[in-house]
Amino acid sequence: MAATGTFDPPLGSRTCLASPSFASSINADADAVQTDEKRIYFSYLPPPGQSDGERTDRVAEIWTNLPLSPSSSPSPSRPPKEWHALAFLPSATSSSKLYTASLPLPEEEGEWEFTYRFRSPRDDGDGAVEWLGSVERNGRIVVSSPNHLAEWSGPQGDTWTSLGDAAERVKVGTFPPSAREEEGEKGEWDSEISPTFPAQLLVLRFLPCRSDPFTRYTVLLPFSTRNVCSALVGTETGDKLVLRCQVDALGGTREGHLAIAWGEEGELKTLISRCIAAARSVLTCSSYVLPAHSTTLPSASKPLGICTWNALSLGGSSDYSASSLLAWLDSLRSSESSSLASYAVKTVLLDDGWQDTETYIDFSVGAGEGDREHAERRALKSFQCSMEWFDIDSDSSPSPADTEGWKRTSVSLVSGYEGSPATGRREESPRQPREGVCVELREVVGRVKERGVERVGVWMTLCGYWHGLHPDCSLADAYTLRRFTVESAVHPSHSGHMYLPAQSDLRTFYDDYFSSLRAAGVDFVKVDDQATVDCLVAQDVGEDEKEGSTPDDMGEYRVAMLEALRAAAIDAFGADGIIHCMAGSSRIWGGSLGIVGATDDGAVSTVRNSDDYFPDAPDSHRWHIALNAFMSLLSSALRFEPDFDMAQSAHEFGSTHIALRAFSSAQVWMSDEPGADLRGWESLLATTKQGVRVLQAREGQVGTVLDGRIGDDVLGRVQGAKTDALKVGLPVASAEGAHIGIWNCLPGDRLTGGSLATLVDSKDVADSLGSVASGKPRSFVLVDPATLSAQQVDSVILAQSSTLPRRFAKPLVSLQVAEKEAKALTVAKLFDVPAASSAKSQKIACLGLLDKTVGLAAITSVEVLSGKPAKASGVGRAGEATGSSTGSSDTSSTETRVSSTSSFSTTHTSVSSSNQPLTRPLSPSDRSTFPIPQGRVAFLLAYFAGFFRSSIVPNSSTDTASSRTPRTELHSLARDILRQPFRTGLFEVRALVSFSVLSVLWIAGWRPNGGTRAIEASPAPANAAPAQTSASTVSHEPNARLRLELEYLSDRLAFYVAPPPLSLSSLRLCLDGTPVAASVLHELSSDAGIVEFQVESAWKSLKGQDLADGLGNGSNGAESEKSWVVEVEFAD
Repeated sequence: MAATGTFDPPLGSRTCLASPSFASSINADADAVQTDEKRIYFSYLPPPGQSDGERTDRVAEIWTNLPLSPSSSPSPSRPPKEWHALAFLPSATSSSKLYTASLPLPEEEGEWEFTYRFRSPRDDGDGAVEWLGSVERNGRIVVSSPNHLAEWSGPQGDTWTSLGDAAERVKVGTFPPSAREEEGEKGEWDSEISPTFPAQLLVLRFLPCRSDPFTRYTVLLPFSTRNVCSALVGTETGDKLVLRCQVDALGGTREGHLAIAWGEEGELKTLISRCIAAARSVLTCSSYVLPAHSTTLPSASKPLGICTWNALSLGGSSDYSASSLLAWLDSLRSSESSSLASYAVKTVLLDDGWQDTETYIDFSVGAGEGDREHAERRALKSFQCSMEWFDIDSDSSPSPADTEGWKRTSVSLVSGYEGSPATGRREESPRQPREGVCVELREVVGRVKERGVERVGVWMTLCGYWHGLHPDCSLADAYTLRRFTVESAVHPSHSGHMYLPAQSDLRTFYDDYFSSLRAAGVDFVKVDDQATVDCLVAQDVGEDEKEGSTPDDMGEYRVAMLEALRAAAIDAFGADGIIHCMAGSSRIWGGSLGIVGATDDGAVSTVRNSDDYFPDAPDSHRWHIALNAFMSLLSSALRFEPDFDMAQSAHEFGSTHIALRAFSSAQVWMSDEPGADLRGWESLLATTKQGVRVLQAREGQVGTVLDGRIGDDVLGRVQGAKTDALKVGLPVASAEGAHIGIWNCLPGDRLTGGSLATLVDSKDVADSLGSVASGKPRSFVLVDPATLSAQQVDSVILAQSSTLPRRFAKPLVSLQVAEKEAKALTVAKLFDVPAASSAKSQKIACLGLLDKTVGLAAITSVEVLSGKPAKASGVGRAGEATGSSTGSSDTSSTETRVSSTSSFSTTHTSVSSSNQPLTRPLSPSDRSTFPIPQGRVAFLLAYFAGFFRSSIVPNSSTDTASSRTPRTELHSLARDILRQPFRTGLFEVRALVSFSVLSVLWIAGWRPNGGTRAIEASPAPANAAPAQTSASTVSHEPNARLRLELEYLSDRLAFYVAPPPLSLSSLRLCLDGTPVAASVLHELSSDAGIVEFQVESAWKSLKGQDLADGLGNGSNGAESEKSWVVEVEFAD
């Protein structure tokens, strides 16, 4: 039997839907925009590799008793629930093979069946039929109308508290130590809660049934106070869910807390936000306030960061040194594989391996006394760097200004702070190192920054190093060290003992360490292993401490440790000077950093979002990608900046990881080995006025798994269950659009032919847009940049899809996603822009930079400007540049330029100068008003007739766009004739007729109402001065146009135009107020109407910019703060 492909809904499934009348009665607002009847959609994706001939040999059909009309009712002539066939029809807009069919939702209640079959077509209409499945495996559609709304009012009892009228469908549970176990049915779960790893967020998804045909969500969020840490865990038997409450302080209220919110389809993110708002209200003793929709925050674009961990340390299996670091930097700067990647590197992170550490033996640990394997402890000796790591010769000495007020520390292996701590040292500024600075580290940081790096950071752990501080070193003299008992259920081999400062010395310890690093030129720290705070269970007082000293309370110590770390880091490096790594503790995510720190005006915390990136563990990559997408639901709601960890382009999973990094606003880290091919990073890098930067999600917007896809089995965990691709949505508010990222995270044995077939529907589009699509009805276009397929999605379909079940969502595009592959689709808003002198209008959408993963993020604003009359002026008012003639060849004159809001048809009149060839009109001087030919044929006729010898639009020597010459026009005409002969011919004839009529009127004495164009007898030399504007110039009336502001550039700024333009010359473009020739436009897909603008090349031509000179170092002054402005209007 031939391969069948993928049908949806699958056979054997049961789909419960609410009847139209019942759904309308509970959702009046949604019904207001639902002008079309609800339809049940079915889809079919042929197997990969199937040829067109094989598809025509077999026609896929639905065999069902669903009625063809929503109001069909039994009659004598029509038996009830008559079976009939409905063929799947190919999607006209999908480049991959997608077949769809739909039937109306029946108005009456009942249960209907369906199956699928293949029919071999024959001329007599009768052909062989291949049935799929069996009668027992028929799919079922159940339409029900419950007598009452199955609305849950939340948990009841004294344990649960409502937070007022504003707190809709959310409550907080408070559990004292005496709280009893609450019994309840667990139901059927397709996942389990670990008894070892505590859960910070639990989402329960209740599937529709006959009695309640709606998808509902319940969200549980435990949160921690200063006194009690709360988390959700499972039991070893898996039959219970436990709220584990651990007392952290003896004083105050000792109660555990759990927030719960409940809602329906399309409300998942809102429910998570409600839980966080409720938790914040309790922790801050303030009113319940639901945060506003996340918006784009103003922020500077980030350069590319590089990390030494996998590049030089090979994931910890090898040591690296300062010399290898500098050699790596040099190889990156001279890389021939990607100049973009070379110029983008401006941040360096020195990962594990630079510190002064030493191993000691903890003889009280292990399976037996003195078990060396479990008793070895690697601990921090001093605040210096390792002398094995510092293997370079110092060729410069610090200046007296640099060392004023500092003590020179020893450079030996046992170096450390000199002397014991002085009383009252906390009053000293943490920015000034109290006892010295590591000059070796400062030497390395200085050499790194000499290579063009702007920021250098170093790695450390919460405890200084993995096993704390060394008990037999100078740090033991500087701080009161105590031995702590460590118990780790996650990593039993880490259990044992470590030495840490007493609570009274915690802030001093971090202040001293960070001030020393800051004095060495370090700009930020990455603090790893923060979850270790949960493993500190006991403390021993040292033998040399004063008599009567008592251990610190461990709960209070944990809280104090986290608070001291954050405060000291902010004092030394600023609010963005710390990366929280391996911080998956309920005290952190569900405590002061997560809940209390999640304020609208608070500083954004960068927090690691998942486990490490393990390049050498093949199965880890799909888990890493999927878990980051799911964890971002919580981290984005907490207003964290989720760090997805480092990545490598020269890796078999490189493209999938790099694509994921674009969906977060956190610093992106490269860790490719020296000499690696860096071209894979170019999908993430683009030109800005500050240099090459990472094009990624803007602050305040993070890609998360789509709400409606949270129940998809994207990892293939359930054998025999339906699997699908991971779909991640990233709203881009500044561009009024979104991106949908698609990853294949299934294991190889769950794939057919090494790839996964999936489809994107209108619900996916609505979920990806989120709040971007709220407000007034808007239409969008969904584009696959890889295949250049495009499909419009109107506002009615989007409004329905955001709240209705997926079965009512319209399938839009199908894709084949191979193993180790990622795809990104673009959702862009459609704008109506009227033509220049016509009542008709065109639809246009800007697709952003098509060669970048999240190309829409390059856009900072997009709008349509309506045409307004321009005022006459004696001189050019848009902008003037004046200069004096010196009699040399480098003459200057006054030039009028077009502003970003002025018309493209701006006047330029040539005048002669002493050293510039005359621009000789072929007839009286007033013939500068000669009509401008829009078509290529008209231009060539006028050119060879002798009316002018050069461009109609000023050429590049006058700091504007390229000239129109016979060569460029012939090339453009030939290209369009080959692509679209009929459409091109029609346009050229129309343009020629219009030009002929205007030429006759010009000869008769009529002049166009508006400005003139320069008509030159010969091209101006390269050093010719800009043309001076006549004092009698009157500019044209501006036309309606699409206006973009861009922060990033590439040569693939794309637009979708509907209907497709007859010719590219019908599009008029302007860059920063300067008209741009049509030669920089390219039609990528004539059927889809996608055109591409080489905007970066045009800008370099205008400004004479060179990547090596200008973009590598960035622009200076106010110019670097300005966005590029692109305007598009339609000619007749």
